[in-house]
Amino acid sequence: MTSNAPSLIRQLQVGFAVTALLILGTFAALMDRALHRSMEREDAQVLEAQAAYLAQALGSGKALPHEPGSRPEKAEWSLSLAGQPERHSPGYPQLPQAPWPSVPLDGRAHEVDSMGGGEASALRKALPGGELRLLMDRSHEAALVGSFRRTLWVGTLLATAVAALLGRLVAARGLGPLRRIAEETASVRPGDPFHPLEAAQFPEELGQLVHTLNGALARLQEAIHRLDEMGSELAHELRTPLQHLRSSLEDLVLRRETVSPQALGPSLEACDRLQSLIESILFLARRADPTASVKWQELEAADLLEETRDFFEGLAEEGDISLSVEAPPGLRLAADPALLTRALHNVVSNALAATPRGGRVVLEAEAQDDGLALRVLDEGPGLPPGVRAALGDRWNRGQGSRGHGLGLPIVQSILALHGGTFTLADRPGGGTAATLAFTGHRHLKKV
Repeated sequence: MTSNAPSLIRQLQVGFAVTALLILGTFAALMDRALHRSMEREDAQVLEAQAAYLAQALGSGKALPHEPGSRPEKAEWSLSLAGQPERHSPGYPQLPQAPWPSVPLDGRAHEVDSMGGGEASALRKALPGGELRLLMDRSHEAALVGSFRRTLWVGTLLATAVAALLGRLVAARGLGPLRRIAEETASVRPGDPFHPLEAAQFPEELGQLVHTLNGALARLQEAIHRLDEMGSELAHELRTPLQHLRSSLEDLVLRRETVSPQALGPSLEACDRLQSLIESILFLARRADPTASVKWQELEAADLLEETRDFFEGLAEEGDISLSVEAPPGLRLAADPALLTRALHNVVSNALAATPRGGRVVLEAEAQDDGLALRVLDEGPGLPPGVRAALGDRWNRGQGSRGHGLGLPIVQSILALHGGTFTLADRPGGGTAATLAFTGHRHLKKV
């Protein structure tokens, strides 16, 4: 897989090279400047010391030094006194002359450009009846500084190239753990057992990345596993109603006579079962998204339970079951009316199916310290511990149940969306207590 983004190793390599060039280039420029100024100060000291010596010799009547030729560390001089011919050192006429009018008459050395284009240091010193001029040719220093500068910059460029190579090696080595992470995660296949990456085997800076990848891969493997299970279970659950529907339709076709409404009963029942199953599956798939919106409304707990009782009143009478509500007025909670009604209907439907004829089902609402609880109490045979522990799992049905095993998982999903919990417990006198608990101040209001 190719990418148009620049290589991270190349970016780090260029970064190393540019950093080295900036640091070494700045150092080279500072060294060049420091050498130039150091030599300039040294030449100024020589010029001023020589001027002081010449002025002292002239003042004491000594003969001025008359050296045969110029030396780099010495300045050539010229002396102009009123009424006397100009005198100068032997090498003075051979030097390119400086722009003397622009040189201050202060007895201090100044860097000037000589008439011939070379670098020089000039000094003018006032004397009784005239002035003393000194001129030092610094062309040899310019050549020395130029050679030093070339050497310095060549060394800087070589050091930059070395830094680029070292930067590439360091970057490649430093990114090795990322390559290992990519290789190990690429080897993960659906259905294979997941082995988490060992954070201790990677640098400390990659620890968070390793933990994040482990969590993401674990969730992905779990989702794939659940999808495989759901696919196989869904195929099994759909097979039975489809077979019933096909058998009913084949029977109707083979009769070759007018079909009565009663004969369509089994087919309609199979269609209803398929529709209920598909709607439940779609609900669970949609509510698995944590961003699913909940339409919050303030509900009166007693009114909600009364509406549920009214809905199931006919079914309860058919089974000779007493269905009642015990809820004090003034208990309110914030919830999605449609979702909460669906959850209650699933629980009450299970309670009525489990309660024998002549039994009783009670719908309760109770305030708690940290919220509110809705309970559905039945007088059925109760649930074995193993069955109760797994009853919230999808496709898991209790003994004698005609459902598809998705009712209680839907209840759990709805309660989770509301920040609540759903539990099943045996009642001391027999039967089961299903509790829909809502915690937090949002779910409880007293008036």
